[in-house]
Amino acid sequence: MSMDLKFLARGPLGNARRFTAYNINGFKFRTLTRDEGLRTQNSGVFLTSNAACVSSSVDRNLRQADLPYYGKLEDIIELNYYGRFKVVLFKCKWVDTKRERGYINFDRLIHIGDREELKPYMEASQAQMVEEEVYENEPYEDQQLEKFYSNDNEYVQLATNQLDDDIHD
Repeated sequence: MSMDLKFLARGPLGNARRFTAYNINGFKFRTLTRDEGLRTQNSGVFLTSNAACVSSSVDRNLRQADLPYYGKLEDIIELNYYGRFKVVLFKCKWVDTKRERGYINFDRLIHIGDREELKPYMEASQAQMVEEEVYENEPYEDQQLEKFYSNDNEYVQLATNQLDDDIHD
């Protein structure tokens, strides 16, 4: 049995470190509270996960697919495995991306209420940045934010609740 596996089985030290900002994968991520009031928002995260899924509610054939997940970074936690290695986790609020609509709305969460705590963590090494630009001439609540994730120059437009009626209903 490898030493790393033994340390994993033992679990991390009782004390974890928390950060409000973290540099990884060429990006500087910041938590929502750290981003508050800043023009450039770095709390948006993007993750591609390979998972078994079906193409529709009537489809019974499972297939593997790369599924996109978007979220907002709430907390950054570093677990220390007795000095042998460290694991950094991002705690996120994940956005509902099930419906094809061309926009991702960060006000529409996947888990709410009693299910909100399900699977909020991702390894920091998996994270890609969703960049946001806040425009100063508009009140924050009314902004349509144009955002993109920085991976291979692919762009995805995202929106805040200003466009809810146009996009979701």
